[in-house]
Amino acid sequence: MNENESKTENNFISVTEKWPTESRMVTTTKGDMNTDDLERKHGSFENDNEYTLWIEYWLDDELVHRSAHVHLKKNVVATGIAAMMGS
Repeated sequence: MNENESKTENNFISVTEKWPTESRMVTTTKGDMNTDDLERKHGSFENDNEYTLWIEYWLDDELVHRSAHVHLKKNVVATGIAAMMGS
């Protein structure tokens, strides 16, 4: 881990950084804002069923935007239905 990363009690990895070189707009609770004016934090979580990524934008101490992406590693719905059917 580098100095921008921290690990939480649930093994989430959280990273705090400013957006790289290119300025972008993001929709926030305060309306559309330039990412240059916000602190960006992102992290991930992984287990046997999923890989989850998230990005947060903060204005001072206020969370103004969060995006999360969950990638399923296996079809947990079909597995559950098959288990109920006795397969």
